[in-house]
Amino acid sequence: MDTFVLAPDTETRDRVGASYHFMPALDSSGPVLGAWERLIDESLDHARTIRDTLTIKYVEFEPYDSARAMCADLENSVMQVSTLHLDPPLWTPEQNIEFRIAHDAIGHWGMGETCNPFSFKGEVAAFLRQVKQFRSEAAKRALYTEVIGQAAFRGSFGTFPAQKIGFLP
Repeated sequence: MDTFVLAPDTETRDRVGASYHFMPALDSSGPVLGAWERLIDESLDHARTIRDTLTIKYVEFEPYDSARAMCADLENSVMQVSTLHLDPPLWTPEQNIEFRIAHDAIGHWGMGETCNPFSFKGEVAAFLRQVKQFRSEAAKRALYTEVIGQAAFRGSFGTFPAQKIGFLP
């Protein structure tokens, strides 16, 4: 699964969003849980490295109305991270925050390369950038569900979905 081909168009978004909508909230089979453990382990490693270069500020609101605003802060070595909506079915709230740090800094900001927006197209670009940082094929599959599944659902249904643990087809 080293190469992901994903069209950031409306048809793909709606197909993936519907798949995410209908998948179970928690697939507790061994391969799925193992993939999600590898995803968080590698994300924690990424977040630790990022913390060496950024000042992280925790806030109890959504700090950015756009990726551009977030990237402007990151260019000044500051990242605000929301402590809202931290009820993942598998990870701890602290792990979820660390995943946010890694995803936003690597995927959206690209450590200063370009700023990918918070749209479905931007999430596809962020995913494609971030997935290159993972060693585990299973973690890459879990990342696909976490990033692309949620972004597709939000783009299709207009709301942010509950986090799900499983594999999208």
